[in-house]
Amino acid sequence: MASERRADAQEPSFLDESWLRRQVETHLVFGWFARRLDFGWLLVSVPLLAVVLALNEPWGILLAKIVLAGIFVFFFFFRLILRMPRYRQAAFGWCITKATLAVRSFLFLLGSLVAFFQGRSDAIDLMLLGVIWFPGVEFASSLANRQRYITIVECC
Repeated sequence: MASERRADAQEPSFLDESWLRRQVETHLVFGWFARRLDFGWLLVSVPLLAVVLALNEPWGILLAKIVLAGIFVFFFFFRLILRMPRYRQAAFGWCITKATLAVRSFLFLLGSLVAFFQGRSDAIDLMLLGVIWFPGVEFASSLANRQRYITIVECC
């Protein structure tokens, strides 16, 4: 029947868009992950690192972090992320990173506005950090080939 789909056929995804593929493959970090290493392993290592850093905490906190890391890692990442192809893992990480940077930049800009009205001297610093880290320039299609340099400037 024409309405039945094959089990191995993948549905089109937001992660397969051509503009996103160009953004991810030309990125300094995520392009490397898309070509060489599964990005999911980096995401899996973050909760495990939290458990290792909690080893000097009391037993109750350590046990809670171990349980949360186990649930988070095994049920979410091993089932969903690590089954994706390398490119999709890198694209997923790129989207998460850009969304996190956008929220952080917005909070810096909001904090600079509050600091300005409170008369604090760090208002301009917060505003500049919010503007520099705001993801926007790299979305221009004419700058996609230079995204490596934009990433280096944002990290400095």
